[in-house]
Amino acid sequence: MHLTNYAFMVIGPGLTPEANTIKTSSPLFKATVVGVETVDQACDAAKELVNNGVQMIELCGGFDGQAVQRVIDAIDGQVPVGAAAYSEAEQAKVDDFFAK
Repeated sequence: MHLTNYAFMVIGPGLTPEANTIKTSSPLFKATVVGVETVDQACDAAKELVNNGVQMIELCGGFDGQAVQRVIDAIDGQVPVGAAAYSEAEQAKVDDFFAK
């Protein structure tokens, strides 16, 4: 099977799926980027994405392990859900950024 319908989700203040969803496609591939403010919104958006045929969901680094699991649980594990991760050196930069 080939990946033809993919979604990426970003979490941030003031984002909503209604106002912050971007779709792009070619004849062979669809990609959807969804912005959410809360994990509850992410769970609801993930359910809708799966209902619309998304085959894989990736979450931005703003989702911690517990939030990732909540999204997986919300869709009953129907499609793979991954999360962006940083190498140890890059994570140190992220931690430094948020410490300011």
